[in-house]
Amino acid sequence: MLLPSWKNIISTDYAKQFQSLVSQLSLSLNNGVSVLYTALNNNLTFNDNFLGTQTDVTLSVNAAGVPTQTAAFQLDTTTTVNFVDVGLATNVTSPGTYPTGGVFVSGTQASNIFTIKSVTGLTPNQQWKLRIRVWQQN
Repeated sequence: MLLPSWKNIISTDYAKQFQSLVSQLSLSLNNGVSVLYTALNNNLTFNDNFLGTQTDVTLSVNAAGVPTQTAAFQLDTTTTVNFVDVGLATNVTSPGTYPTGGVFVSGTQASNIFTIKSVTGLTPNQQWKLRIRVWQQN
């Protein structure tokens, strides 16, 4: 849903005694509201507007869901990881094979490195490319 249109604050729309004050305030208010209005009309992006990291990781897991080799990636910041989303899981070994269930990643953070310790929902012993989004706290 898009926001309804909005109108700039114009000093001449107000009584003569308030026009000077409205004129002084309107530049800042109009610019600020314009930026906010534009952002809230489908112009927010994860990379530009939210604290976190988005990355692609290629890995293979064993039958228990543990990566067969170290699977780690660098975070954009050292702030604490709140949660991890997997937005895309592509089977590189066998493109016609899909996850067997919800793909969930768990791991540990050491400064700005996140190491994946287990992944659910993947067929074992096949290469998977995961698009991971990590949300971090401020």
